[in-house]
Amino acid sequence: MVDSTDAAIVVNVDGKKILPAGTIIGGGFLSSLTAKATTQNDADAEGVLLYDVDVTYGDAPGAAVIHGFISKAKLPAAPDVAAVTALRGIKFLV
Repeated sequence: MVDSTDAAIVVNVDGKKILPAGTIIGGGFLSSLTAKATTQNDADAEGVLLYDVDVTYGDAPGAAVIHGFISKAKLPAAPDVAAVTALRGIKFLV
């Protein structure tokens, strides 16, 4: 689940709160069934959001890439060096 109270998720021009695909997320969701994913572009990163997630009306399910290849050019924000290190199962392509 993606946490709708994450302060990094802002309301867009259409009045929706959408976390875009490619956002680096964490929050302990890999190790806990009750933890919610939040934006986490740092050493606590756990995955990369696969699809846009609309949290306008509350927490919503999302899918995360935890192993694979991802083009840095297609991400909404460049991954932090610490996040790249934390995401050992992901190879970032230039």
